[in-house]
Amino acid sequence: MLRRPTTPMNIYLRERGTGSTIKRWLCGFICGVGCAIFAAIASASDADDPAKLFSSIKKTVQETMQNEHMHLGFAVYPEEPNERDLFFCFDAGTELGIPYRSSREWATTIALDLEVFKTELDALKVPRDVSAKSFAAIEAFGMATLRDEVPKADDEFFAYREKRSAEYVDLLKEFAKDLNAYAATRTGMPHFHVEGGCGALGQEVTVKTTPPGGTVSYIPVFSFKVCEATHVDPNDPEKCDGWITAVNATESMVGKYKYLATWPDGKKKSGTLNVTGKTKVDISQ
Repeated sequence: MLRRPTTPMNIYLRERGTGSTIKRWLCGFICGVGCAIFAAIASASDADDPAKLFSSIKKTVQETMQNEHMHLGFAVYPEEPNERDLFFCFDAGTELGIPYRSSREWATTIALDLEVFKTELDALKVPRDVSAKSFAAIEAFGMATLRDEVPKADDEFFAYREKRSAEYVDLLKEFAKDLNAYAATRTGMPHFHVEGGCGALGQEVTVKTTPPGGTVSYIPVFSFKVCEATHVDPNDPEKCDGWITAVNATESMVGKYKYLATWPDGKKKSGTLNVTGKTKVDISQ
């Protein structure tokens, strides 16, 4: 049976007159406050703990793929029907709108890749233990990228991306070896390799406000949900990683976003944008 919470003052009034009960009340009250503070600190630190953050990213990827009915998988080409490339031509940017320079872009791409690997290899009836070693190494790689200080200068940033890409390709090549060793023992299994070579992907969207002069900030819905999952206020740009203030009339965007528009007269408007297939977005008061 549910009980109505008892307030500290009611306890005090009921038990006043006995020193031991007052001491017990004070101890319980202080402990209760301390436990609540500890729980709040523990929750708030989820986004700062790479393991917990990566776990939240993976969970949000799974939920997003299911809720959005995302059908991603190995590309199969007519000229190579028995080949499967482990290097995908999609990433967290093209599918989830995570900015290329975000500190979480690599980790989110890794989480996305892992979900696709699991789905595709399950369909091919490849036992999970064949992939276990590579999955663990890929997860560790994704988690490690959350500790990276992403360079701001272009030359340093591209050098950083190249280094991380090379490390990931090495992991995928080891993965391909394990898969091919298993495939050699089964009839009809495809051959796995790592090639990559994807073309440039992106979508330029013109953002304007009516009346003009408004400032628009936006965040990928995926990043918004990760903040929720890590107990960070997703509506607070100072705390939730992923908010971007549009600085150009044309922004590189894809997928769904939460937005906040603010006009010089102080009026605000918030909501959700789906820019898929669009080249222009007009946010009106």
